[in-house]
Amino acid sequence: MYRFTIQVLTAAVFIVFTAVLNAETIETDNYTVESPDNWRVERIDRETSRIALYPSETFTRLQLAARNLDNVLMVSHEWLRDYTSLDPAIALEWENWGELAGYNYQYEVRLQQRRTWWLTDGHQVLMATFSTAMDDRIDTYQENLEEIIRSIRLKK
Repeated sequence: MYRFTIQVLTAAVFIVFTAVLNAETIETDNYTVESPDNWRVERIDRETSRIALYPSETFTRLQLAARNLDNVLMVSHEWLRDYTSLDPAIALEWENWGELAGYNYQYEVRLQQRRTWWLTDGHQVLMATFSTAMDDRIDTYQENLEEIIRSIRLKK
């Protein structure tokens, strides 16, 4: 019984450790993020630290951009909700994502499925938008997306 438990625990630790080793840390001026090893990275805009992450050889992508908000003392739930520019009738829930918190919303536009996160550490805002073709499934990427979003660390 104990031998089996130790083997299972050892295997679980190895799998978790391997997953961590296979992630690539991407660093921008405003944040760091962990990218799975099979995703490629494209740096788009230095001013907003905008990058795009692509799983394998697809056109599916997760685009990230961060902004320092010098004129805002504290990013509140209400301020971030307004920042989303979504109709106030759309219900959004405040959620924690690692060191950040905020809102996310899934929708369809121009033959694409999208999911957007508006996240904050209380002083800065990061927006992440995942888009994929209608014939692809966002659910296919759900685990990777959640790991990536939870790995984001805004720089002070």
